[in-house]
This record gives sequence, structure tokens and C-alpha cells, in this order.
Amino acid sequence: EGETASTLSIDAFSNLDAGVYKVAAEEANGGSSFGLFWVMPDYGATEVLQIASRGNYSAPPSEIASMDDIVQVATGDDFGMGLRRNGSVVVWSMVDTPSTPSVLAVPEDLSDVVRVAAGYTHCLALRADGTVVAWGGNAFGQADVPVDLFGVVEISGGLRHSVARKADGTATGWGELEQGASAQPPEGFGPIMAISAKRYNNVSLKTDGSVYSWGGDLNSVPTLQSGLVQVEAH
Repeated sequence: EGETASTLSIDAFSNLDAGVYKVAAEEANGGSSFGLFWVMPDYGATEVLQIASRGNYSAPPSEIASMDDIVQVATGDDFGMGLRRNGSVVVWSMVDTPSTPSVLAVPEDLSDVVRVAAGYTHCLALRADGTVVAWGGNAFGQADVPVDLFGVVEISGGLRHSVARKADGTATGWGELEQGASAQPPEGFGPIMAISAKRYNNVSLKTDGSVYSWGGDLNSVPTLQSGLVQVEAH
């Protein structure tokens, strides 16, 4: 904050600082510009393990388990996702044959990924340019990313829908909730600083520290203390 040089230099980040940061630059002509940069965690050598919640889940393939550059993982119904340090993505089945084999078909041109998320039968990848790529199950449009979606900083997947939070504090959703309801947040919703999707519902954390949810039977939440920094839907 307050840096006036043309190059912003930061001595070091810890793993606790990993995440998305927004930079605002005031220009000499009175204008301003904004940018996002991602601080990736540096865990050194990592090991991908799989904890089974059902007895028929198998260990990750040896080529996945032996990777030492995976910095984030996500799991769907019967598959796992891994984000590698170089921005590529790997997906593997936790069973002999996944219920939706297309989740394993990672797009060939997918690169520069900074975050992954898994829905029940579909995969989501957030790229460094703020765009989102999705593949896998799409019976309800959960993998049909809006063509005009840009500036995304957070993604999350539900049973048959997906949601994304943008840098400007707005959110969007696609696919369906219960009984064909739209995954889009209500009109006038926001601004928010976190979002999470699960099954038929979504939970968001607004910039004033309050929580708002929609979908399923979660149209309201109990009174909560202010100062929350993250939310998670289950």
C-alpha cells in the first residue's frame, strides 16, 4: 500500500497469505487502473492422499500420488481434481468407472489455472485472466459457463449448478437448484467477499460481515456476529 514505483516489490509471503489480491494504481493523469494477482502457496514437496468415505473408493493412480507439485485439491462425487504448480490440472477417478466419465476429459488447452472446484459431477477451473472453464456432467447446464463472464476471483460447484464471485463483489450462477430454480443470486445481491455452493444451496459472505444464502431451504440464516472472514455451505 502506498507504493509509487512502477514495479511493486514484496519481500515475502507465507502460506497464510496465499490467495487473490487486488491492486489499485493511481495514474499521473488522475485516472486509475486495477489488477489482480494470485499468490500461490509454496508447500514444497506434497503428497496426494485420498481418505475414503465409502469402502469402494480406491487410492489415486500412482502417477497422481507421486506428483510433488500439486498445490490444491478438490473432490466431486467419485473423482478428484488437482491443481499443479505450473497451472495445469489433473483429474482422476476414485472408483473403477466414474458415474460421469467426461469429468476425466480435462480440456487440452487448459492452462494458467489458479484455482479448481468440483461439483457433484462437473469440474471448474479458474484461470489467471479471471475466466472460468468447466467440463463434465452438464445435464442441468452446470458446465455452461456464461460467455460474458470475466473478472472472476472465486468459484464453487453444487449438485447441478455453479457459482462465481467477481472482483467487483458481484456474483453469478448457472445451472439449476431445486425444482428447476435458477442458480442466479437474487436481484440487488451483494457486494460479497466470499461464496460457497453445495448441493441445492449457496452461502455468501457480504462485505459488511453479514451472511446471505439462497436456494434449497436456506433463504435465511440465523443472526451471526460481525467480523466473519469465510463461509462454507454443506
